Amino acid sequence: MLCTPLSTPALHHPTLLPHPLHLPSRNDARKLRELQQLRQTQDDGTRRLFSLFATPAEIGKESVGLGMYLTTLRYVLGLLALYSLCSLYAIVSNARAGKFVGSYQLTLALNGIVKSSQMCQKSYKARHQWL
Repeated sequence: MLCTPLSTPALHHPTLLPHPLHLPSRNDARKLRELQQLRQTQDDGTRRLFSLFATPAEIGKESVGLGMYLTTLRYVLGLLALYSLCSLYAIVSNARAGKFVGSYQLTLALNGIVKSSQMCQKSYKARHQWL
């Protein structure tokens, strides 16, 4: 088996990767994956995998980029939840007023006297073709 050395700076130790023409075994692939996984350094110097409930700040101590990404994702999801709650009032009030029905009654009245009344269908097509 032809191997080429590969140094992974995040792991601080060299590993051997198989030659590109050689297909690695499942064991080799599993060992390589374990070496490349992000791990949390304990106080005694040992390293273990992050828990599923690790905070972005904890992950950011080991990987700044991933910590920033997860923190940004947390804030974006928070804003999305806030915007969803703000739009909930309009959705509920329109549903209660019957503004989502497919037709409406059009009434023509002059001086309080109904002259004409007609049932019209709502068209939900976009006004502009480029939308």
